[in-house]
Amino acid sequence: MRKKQVCACLCVFGLLAAGAVRADTITFVTPIGSTTSGGAVDASATFVTGNGTVAITLTDLETNPTDAAQLISDLNFTLSNGATSGTLSSISGQQITVASGGSTTLVSGDPTHWFLNNNVNGGLQLDALGNGQPYA
Repeated sequence: MRKKQVCACLCVFGLLAAGAVRADTITFVTPIGSTTSGGAVDASATFVTGNGTVAITLTDLETNPTDAAQLISDLNFTLSNGATSGTLSSISGQQITVASGGSTTLVSGDPTHWFLNNNVNGGLQLDALGNGQPYA
């Protein structure tokens, strides 16, 4: 059984690099028809910038996932100011367990297994699989 986070994962981290103050909201969505080895995937990532912070909301939009490969496990991104380091300051969201047969169970409590990896391919990586080590 593999536990992964889905739905409304909110991660907030502070950037160590100083930059101009500007607030923007940008949302990315997987293209229609996207798949992995476990089946169809559908997710979004919304970035909201603030004064030295970025709030990221990851949402798994896949209805009734039956394989752990269909769930969100990491996100690589590059910031326009070139920052490659930061600190994860808070995280909240719903976790779900997907059993090998495809049945799902909601897990109580906020996730504690997400990490912010610095300087990954010239950017940053939110990761639930690598225990604080970049995941390829």
